[in-house]
Amino acid sequence: YLQSIATIILISVVLSAKSTCLCHAFLYDTTSLTLPPRRGGIGIVRNFYQQSHTAPFGNTQTKQQSLKPSLRPSHHLPRHQQSQSLQASPTPPTTASTSRQILSLAVPALAGLAIDPLLTLADTAFIGRYAPTSASLAGVGSATALLTFFFFLFSFLTTATTPLVASRRAAGNLKDAEDVAGQALTLALLLGVAVATLLISVGGTLLNDVMGSGARTGGAANDYAVAFLTVRALAAPAVFTIGAATGVLRGYFDTTTPVVILLGANVVNFALDVVLIVWN
Repeated sequence: YLQSIATIILISVVLSAKSTCLCHAFLYDTTSLTLPPRRGGIGIVRNFYQQSHTAPFGNTQTKQQSLKPSLRPSHHLPRHQQSQSLQASPTPPTTASTSRQILSLAVPALAGLAIDPLLTLADTAFIGRYAPTSASLAGVGSATALLTFFFFLFSFLTTATTPLVASRRAAGNLKDAEDVAGQALTLALLLGVAVATLLISVGGTLLNDVMGSGARTGGAANDYAVAFLTVRALAAPAVFTIGAATGVLRGYFDTTTPVVILLGANVVNFALDVVLIVWN
């Protein structure tokens, strides 16, 4: 149980550090931009909700002002400026290049979705093959189903953070993108603490009354389920932080880093399964 928590916490720390460094790198590499003043950190949940309902591409007035020079007819400029304008005009992306960009983002994201369940799958497989009794596997099955349900409810931390960060970057509001990233990570941590407290407090009741682990699988399986649920619930803040950090990285067009970290975490998890389950 403890090796699962250690692995999840390791992933969350690395992803959070990676997303924070990435935000600062984009922010300080573009010092020529005029950035809005930074808002305070009070009312994290309220600000996160309000930002999710604002215009998806930032300040419309700022965007219109940035488009004015490009809308000015080139024949109104002097001749030497017309040639410079033609030389500096960017080449529009082709359909092939756009497709390659989409694939470069979609394929790693798809791989991450495929790799993510392997942590739980490996734990269940090792317990099923090497546990002394079938009650262990029955208890882990009941607890895992309940944990998966609760963790899936908060998957919006990934899907909501990505467009919020990406839209502010597209509008040139890099400071706003950094604020959204910080608020998402803080909100994930607070929600994780709340869910962990809830599962530890009423996890036994949910297993008995909802999952039927006590009445159907027996007392031994129920004891395993309660123990597994309690220990895994401690990792809820880390799991939610992973989701928010992944959303931030996707907003910065980085879908490869979560896959690399998940692959490393699976290797560590597999090795610890061998040490703590097989050898013991």
